[in-house]
Amino acid sequence: MTRLSVRFSAHGVIQFCPFSEALLLEAGSDKTRILSATIWLSDIASYDELNAVWDAWIPDGCAPARACGESRLAGEGYDVEIICVAAIA
Repeated sequence: MTRLSVRFSAHGVIQFCPFSEALLLEAGSDKTRILSATIWLSDIASYDELNAVWDAWIPDGCAPARACGESRLAGEGYDVEIICVAAIA
């Protein structure tokens, strides 16, 4: 399992997409095989912004089980933490 923390950019786009795809490929999987995702936001007011990016990133018909909540994150400046569980191809 890989824990990935990312930041929202000034334009509301999170930069986790290319990095997380590389991690999934390295593990022998891809974003169509994500089984579940737990997303922690430092501020739940960012939910709609995160959701728009997430929905655009996940292929149609491949949305995994997902939970999203608010939490104080591990370090200063982290706004999002995403933990994915994916099947290996």
